[in-house]
Amino acid sequence: MIKTSNFAHLRAGVAPMILGVALLSTNAYGQEAAEDAVETEGQAIIVTGTRIARPELQAATPIAVVSSDEISRTGQTNASEILRRQPIFSTGISQGNSNFNTAGNGLNLLDLRGLGTSRTLVLLNGRRVVAGLGGTSAVDINMIPTDLLERVEVITGGASAVYGSDAVAGVVNFILKDRFEGLELRAQSGISSRGDSAKYRVSGTFGTNFADDRGNVWVNAVYDQDDGLLSAKRSRSATDFFGRSSFAPQGSFNLNGSIFDITELDDTLGAIYGNDYTFDQAGNLKQGFIQNVDGFNRNSFRRLTVPIKRYLFNAGLKFDIADDITFYAEGMYGQTKSASKLEPYPAAGGDPDVDGAGSIDVAGGLAIDNAFMPAPILAEITARNSDGIADNDVSFIAFRRRLSDIFDRSNRNNRKIYRIAAGVKGQFAQNWSWDVSYVYGRTRDFTSSEAVPTDRFSNALDAVNLGGQIVCRSASARAEGCQPLNIFGANTASQGAIDYIRRGGTVVTSLLSTIEQHVATASVSGSLFKLPAGDVKVAFGAEYRHEKSSDDWDADTNVGNTLGNFTPDTKGKFDVKDVFGELYVPILSEVPLAQDLHVEGAARYDDYSTVGGVFSWKAGAEWAPTRDVRFRAMYAEANRAPNISELFSSQQETFPGTTTLDPCNGVTATRNNEFDDACRAIPGIAAAVAGGGTFTYAPAEIQSINGFDGGNPNLKEETAKTWTAGVVLTPQFLRNFTMTVDWYRIKITDAVNTQPREDTVKACLVDPNSAACGGLVTRLANGKLTRIDAININTGGFLTSGIDVVANYKQELGSAGDLNFQLNYTRLLKHKRIPFTGAEAINELGQLQDVNGERLGSGFKNRFTLDTIYETGPFLLNWTVRYFGKIKDTKDPSTAPPDEFNNVGDVFYHDVQFRYTLDQENQKVFYIGVDNLFDRKPPFLPNGLTSAGLIGGETAQEYDTIGRFIYAGVNVKF
Repeated sequence: MIKTSNFAHLRAGVAPMILGVALLSTNAYGQEAAEDAVETEGQAIIVTGTRIARPELQAATPIAVVSSDEISRTGQTNASEILRRQPIFSTGISQGNSNFNTAGNGLNLLDLRGLGTSRTLVLLNGRRVVAGLGGTSAVDINMIPTDLLERVEVITGGASAVYGSDAVAGVVNFILKDRFEGLELRAQSGISSRGDSAKYRVSGTFGTNFADDRGNVWVNAVYDQDDGLLSAKRSRSATDFFGRSSFAPQGSFNLNGSIFDITELDDTLGAIYGNDYTFDQAGNLKQGFIQNVDGFNRNSFRRLTVPIKRYLFNAGLKFDIADDITFYAEGMYGQTKSASKLEPYPAAGGDPDVDGAGSIDVAGGLAIDNAFMPAPILAEITARNSDGIADNDVSFIAFRRRLSDIFDRSNRNNRKIYRIAAGVKGQFAQNWSWDVSYVYGRTRDFTSSEAVPTDRFSNALDAVNLGGQIVCRSASARAEGCQPLNIFGANTASQGAIDYIRRGGTVVTSLLSTIEQHVATASVSGSLFKLPAGDVKVAFGAEYRHEKSSDDWDADTNVGNTLGNFTPDTKGKFDVKDVFGELYVPILSEVPLAQDLHVEGAARYDDYSTVGGVFSWKAGAEWAPTRDVRFRAMYAEANRAPNISELFSSQQETFPGTTTLDPCNGVTATRNNEFDDACRAIPGIAAAVAGGGTFTYAPAEIQSINGFDGGNPNLKEETAKTWTAGVVLTPQFLRNFTMTVDWYRIKITDAVNTQPREDTVKACLVDPNSAACGGLVTRLANGKLTRIDAININTGGFLTSGIDVVANYKQELGSAGDLNFQLNYTRLLKHKRIPFTGAEAINELGQLQDVNGERLGSGFKNRFTLDTIYETGPFLLNWTVRYFGKIKDTKDPSTAPPDEFNNVGDVFYHDVQFRYTLDQENQKVFYIGVDNLFDRKPPFLPNGLTSAGLIGGETAQEYDTIGRFIYAGVNVKF
């Protein structure tokens, strides 16, 4: 259990007090394209979610803004970590949870509202960015240059009417500075209080005007390094809490008849396999494998965070061709290098509990004439095979062993992105403007790891004594240089056997993902005519987008000659032609009870080469009875077309055989389980139970059940319906105070998903004609299952709703300086997942995202970030409190882990930063900060006992696994 320090008592008392003050007098990191986004109230600007210029406070859709000042006060060098501090974001994919990803380790993908990274649209200066993960639309935030950020704007809910597909949860728009003069240099480094997880960053930006200040050009270069953190470096995650693995480097061996049976369970020693042979640390053979003595500690290899190096280069150009025509261009090159670290791969043979899942599976195990067999095992086999008892005979040796002495399966990743955006924009006829742009993006993502060719491993494993010499049994294998492999004991593989298996070098399994994107957009906006309340404004335009993606695996993986099932390459492409329009109509202005009243709407029609025509729209209104208060509401219907991976990933055969697949297994004429009536309605099953029989499967029938996983070209689009309603408070009587309160509700239907095979079978029993069943399940005439597919389908959906409170208050203290309070709080009201159409919704409110990603993103009922900023002269002190509310984790609706892992209390993190400006004119700034000042340990949620257990972390991915982190930096502008 985690002990509470005196610091914890202090913060538990101070934080609520500060929060109480803030709720009375605060506004947070900026909603509404707030004061940080523009300086002049009432100035016409274009904010995210519209192409119509308007005063910054007039937007029916809530817009959250993170300013450049707020970004610098966090001390974070990665834009993804800056945004994850806000309660509207879940973890998504990050350096802290991508260690086990086959591809994409080190990625940073955003997840707005916990609805998934594929439902969050990321823009750069209002334009699309090429994806960072093959087959998807998810943008790698590693590539965003934080030094250049002017602000980040985030809108909630369906923005497809403006931006098209993928914006069902909302939009994150990174807005860069479009002009820069001079030279700015920045350096920062940091390290944890334990002397690890170091981070380093250096960057430089240079810009200058030219052509009598009609043009501006700038360049920016960044080198950023994060060393990552091993699980073994923290006591909480140093060992497998759930028990060490039975796949140990020295191996365990069983003579068939009692295959890896647990003979005893001990609270300290774990599972005891009394019938198995293994080796002790001195290399002596012994009988009895004790899990927590002889087992393998996987966490000694795993990572809490993945190390990553980033090389970023960005450039921009802006040139006024004429007074009302401007040419602009942006160039981006980014490269990231990252590396996962995984425990050596397990191998098994003759083990029915493995069936190839997650290990090399050698069918039939070891032959009983294996030449490396220890004498005591050979003696037992000889005795049992000569005692005349047929049931006691041994025909093979089952084994489990970790291949520590043969290869390292950790992934290495090299990801590159190229992006060019260029366009021309201008004005005409006073109140009209136009913009034409083209964006090209390309991602090249190469992932590699060492591998073991299954055929060579099997050949080397089958060793016999031939003429007094130990050789490989297969003559053809010997002809190609096969050397026998000894797996009895740790580090027993000879170099000759290792070289043969590795084909004389290091065999590499690799994945090359290539993504390309082309986007051409043209838009016009302006005022149609003037009403008494103001101008009626419109925006309209067209867009063409082409995307293609390919996943190219190595030849061994293509044919299944590595560690898992065969994986074919994936290739796909689509294009989409769009037309869109917006309308803004002022109704009343500056009259009693209507300082402002307007309505607005937008619509978009997308013609996809894959799913056909898709229509999105939104409508909203704002009413400000006085200058002090403004009410707003918006309804939107958005869509997400399935991505390339969901449509075109190759279907792979698998054999999931287990008795739990069919709820009809064991049914009789009288049994009364949930689906038994539907089972008995199947003619083959009805015949089986007639006359008192029982419908059952033979082992061979279970093992023969197959199915296919993968893409589905017949998918249709997802649909999202979004409501937002809120109030903006800017009381004239309380200077420097603003506050917004917004309610949101997002419901997604026809979600693209794969449902568990058990759910598919149940859905077919309930309604064979449902979308959750259609064509996915095949039964023979006798009622037995023979095929269950788990391809992508449109089924089920998600529902989330909540309230966002954003507040800011500035107290001027005269000569003593200024004191600011900034609050960003989210109260989650509903968080539900519907696993398949017709199923009962699963409530995930107050629960964490599970390790397998089946749940929605984190479901904290209460979460906030509170900043207290004191500034006087050249000094600035920023104190941030990050709060994660109580959760109750449930591994399964019918099975809860022990209470100590089931309930997690309030978690507070405190971050502090001190800044000193040496030279106000030249902006020479020195800063030092501490994240997690009181070294708050994450709650203990061990993998295997809780759904949220982060593999290798023994906690949930939402919490800080590093601990106290100290950093310092300097920023100089010339």
